[in-house]
Amino acid sequence: MLGILQVCEMGDEPDLIKLREEVKHIPDPNRRNLANEVATNRMKRFDVGGKSDIVLIDCGVKRSIVKNLIDRNLNVIVVPPKTTAKEILDMNPVA
Repeated sequence: MLGILQVCEMGDEPDLIKLREEVKHIPDPNRRNLANEVATNRMKRFDVGGKSDIVLIDCGVKRSIVKNLIDRNLNVIVVPPKTTAKEILDMNPVA
């Protein structure tokens, strides 16, 4: 749900007419591909000499998640969300 927030000082009244007009111009984030805006646009490989490779599709993954996987001695391949299933399977990740 789209909305607008205005902070008023004690005793001030918000201008509801102005706020109703402003809220009409708020862009709807649901009409954007937000995952592509925050994700990597190229493959990144973190090879720590682990026995297993995993592929992580980046839709806004936090660095701490990648770090935790690496700390578990897993080689991590981070790929953009546009990566196809065939491309991922060709990387031979752990099943």
